[in-house]
Amino acid sequence: MDLDWISELPEPILDHILFFMPTKDAVRTIVLSKRWHSLPRYNIRFNEEVFEKRVSSAKREDFMNWVGKTLCQKVIIEMFSLTMTLSNDEDSYASHVDQWIELATRNHNIKVLALDFTIKGESKRIKKYSLPDATNVAESLTSLILRNCELRRPLFCYFLKYLSLTSVTVCNYQIDQDLTSNFPLLQSFSIVDCLGFNNLQVINHPRLKEATTKGVRKVHIEAVPNLEKLEYEYKGFGPSFLEVIDCNNLKELCLLECDMTVRAIQRLISKFPFLEILKLQLSFRFKRLKISSIQLKHLCLLSTLHKTRIPRIELKRLTLFSTSYQTVEKLEIDCPNLCSYKYKGLVIPYSHFSINTSCLHYVTITLMPPEIDNTQWFLQLRKHLANFKQIDCLEIWLFTNPPDQEAFSMVKLRDESNIPPPAKLKELKVRYVEPSPDYTALVDGLLWSSYPETVSILSNHQREKEFAKHLYKRLDRKESLHCCSGSHMKCWRHYLKAFKYESSGQKIDEQSLHHCTLSESSLALEIGNNAKFILRWEFAG
Repeated sequence: MDLDWISELPEPILDHILFFMPTKDAVRTIVLSKRWHSLPRYNIRFNEEVFEKRVSSAKREDFMNWVGKTLCQKVIIEMFSLTMTLSNDEDSYASHVDQWIELATRNHNIKVLALDFTIKGESKRIKKYSLPDATNVAESLTSLILRNCELRRPLFCYFLKYLSLTSVTVCNYQIDQDLTSNFPLLQSFSIVDCLGFNNLQVINHPRLKEATTKGVRKVHIEAVPNLEKLEYEYKGFGPSFLEVIDCNNLKELCLLECDMTVRAIQRLISKFPFLEILKLQLSFRFKRLKISSIQLKHLCLLSTLHKTRIPRIELKRLTLFSTSYQTVEKLEIDCPNLCSYKYKGLVIPYSHFSINTSCLHYVTITLMPPEIDNTQWFLQLRKHLANFKQIDCLEIWLFTNPPDQEAFSMVKLRDESNIPPPAKLKELKVRYVEPSPDYTALVDGLLWSSYPETVSILSNHQREKEFAKHLYKRLDRKESLHCCSGSHMKCWRHYLKAFKYESSGQKIDEQSLHHCTLSESSLALEIGNNAKFILRWEFAG
């Protein structure tokens, strides 16, 4: 008699084998060993798009048959995930999905149910899938994830811990009841762009830890003592309203697209003595901003306004982000424990900038200027960089044409006073450079604004490769250093003594500016996807 070697394997090994098997093959393992009948089947996922890519000439009917036959096998399912695309001419899928959910929940072992329907075509003409009563029978369900579905009746899932609703339509009842009475063990919920209600109340929920609402105009949260994270966003018409009472253990608060004043925000955050992370996206205009905090570890301010720029800031990790073309005139940062500063925006920030911190050791700045048209842009950049003792990374994205030859000139700076010395910069990254017959002004202006230890160019396209070749020629240019005679300010050529070039893992030995051996023809071959120039500077004294 042949031995059943599979049944002799330890259960952890059997679980490990099943984990890496495709869903269809995992189901077929029933015929291999009697013992495998009792093993759980994890991560049962059905994705129509993936199915159509793997099976040639596959149709909607083929996918439905495959899902149905797979679920009809006598298996234990702990997770059922379905991803389908709905179009205008199909409305017969609902009965099939109802049957699949009933099959997936028949053994009362399912823990995760995820239904993701992508709308293709005119969404108003497509009927959303309505969740059946079978969902309520799944008493073991701990996670429910729905997208583009419809809820017509309250849900009853006693053990539910995580709820995610995205673009879900709620009909004929208030979902507040689900979040409070019907889900007593709920720890986290996310409600994003759902229809059918404008108000949400969560009162007296001792187990809730995280809450996210996007698109709900009025939110009232009260007596949730273990709430640690709250995210609120409202992009609709009319004023937004958020009231939080008796949630003293909140550690992270995120307010996006909220029409709130600075004073209202201050009153709100004063309710949370243990708040560590604050993220704000403000929708009003102001010219001055002062950030002062010892307790906060992260503070983020975001703005999407077109005429007023409000940066994004993290304390201890300070991040600034802006998508508008104007800037706050004055920004003061008084955060003694700040150790990381990040900025990302379209223009150089702040006419007046001050920062008070004793342990700042990581600074990155990303600029995506709509235009670099004159020497003042580089002067403004140099002044802003001088606010920091050392900068780890300056990243430049050029989505418009590079500046022409007249855009940077040392002569135009002769009458300028109080020009600070260039900042110490570890790395200058140049990304997405539009084609240009001459990059001289861009190279001269950037190397005048700071003295980077490394210049790196991500050359995914030919345009970046051309810029890398131009930069090499510019660094290798053997010209007289009488270019700045008669001026109290010297250009970068007076201080650059040598450079080393690396590309796609290939290295070229350090080149003295007077003994470069790399020819132009070999340079064209050497420029790869990642070009890096390591610069060696020498300063008198």
